[in-house]
Amino acid sequence: MSVALFLSLLAVQSSQVDTPVDSCRLFLYPVEENGQVGKSPIISPSQVKSLDFLAADAMPGYKRWRITLTAEGASANEAYSKAHIGERIAIFCGSKEVSRPTIQGQSSGTFVIDWAENSP
Repeated sequence: MSVALFLSLLAVQSSQVDTPVDSCRLFLYPVEENGQVGKSPIISPSQVKSLDFLAADAMPGYKRWRITLTAEGASANEAYSKAHIGERIAIFCGSKEVSRPTIQGQSSGTFVIDWAENSP
């Protein structure tokens, strides 16, 4: 394979992987006991400082993002996660739900999520 072709393929793969992160308006919502997503977000896009793509191949079919929140977002996330350990949250990129993890412990202003590209 030529170097130019390899670089072209690499650029296409990188842009496909990075596009959702670059254009993602991240929201975190509570999930009610009945499985319904709550109406008010815990975290909204204005509380997200950065959203970084970490790995594509760590787990085939999954993506890994590192989310860094503003001071306001970190405070909201810490308080909510501490009070709701064992409960689920819904993570949205714009209007698309990308993950529904269970809160394992108190979170902070920076955290990582893994999500299946075809979930939910």
